[in-house]
Amino acid sequence: MRRLIMGCDEAGRGPVIGPMVLAGLAFDEKCLRKLPNLGVKDSKKLTPIKREHIYSKLEDIVEKSCVIKLAPKLIDSYVVDREGRGKNLNVLEAEVIARMIMEIKPHVAYIDCPDPNKYRFAGLIRGMVGPHTKIVCEHKADSKRFVVAASSIVAKVIRDREVSKLRKVWGDFGSGYPSDPKTRHFLQEVIIRGDRPEIVRWSWNTLRKISSQIHG
Repeated sequence: MRRLIMGCDEAGRGPVIGPMVLAGLAFDEKCLRKLPNLGVKDSKKLTPIKREHIYSKLEDIVEKSCVIKLAPKLIDSYVVDREGRGKNLNVLEAEVIARMIMEIKPHVAYIDCPDPNKYRFAGLIRGMVGPHTKIVCEHKADSKRFVVAASSIVAKVIRDREVSKLRKVWGDFGSGYPSDPKTRHFLQEVIIRGDRPEIVRWSWNTLRKISSQIHG
């Protein structure tokens, strides 16, 4: 009997600008040995050109895949949970991963865990998908398992493409990370003008700090 093994990872969890992208890739268990031969490794250790090259190769061997882009507005709605519904970024990620698992229906799903408590995160997902898929959550899974590393590459490639599109509209706002001076300058200009572009995650503390520096 053929067994589907799935990896799940995200790209763009930390930036203050742009979407977060989650990718789930499932392979026939017998195909997993091909991943290291393609150069698959944690996407952070690969150049953009190398990631694009591996991405095109993965398309040839992946059995099933699912990519979901989360807009800043949706992310904000979970980070700023004014109604006290128990929402946060980890809950959002768990809900999306559960959705991908239910669509792909793998035998096993390996997940790069964002929660300090990997058992809590696994339990959250398991409660939504039921007992038919084995859920394995691990910290730094993208550096431990090729199937998760493959998903991290796809998520990163898609995220980079989305950010490239945003730059064509909004100009060069840097990396989108709060620590980037170019990103902070872009946010300062936005706040000074009184704009509220939908590409920004307004729930991030970075915005409050910059706003207080400007307005006192």
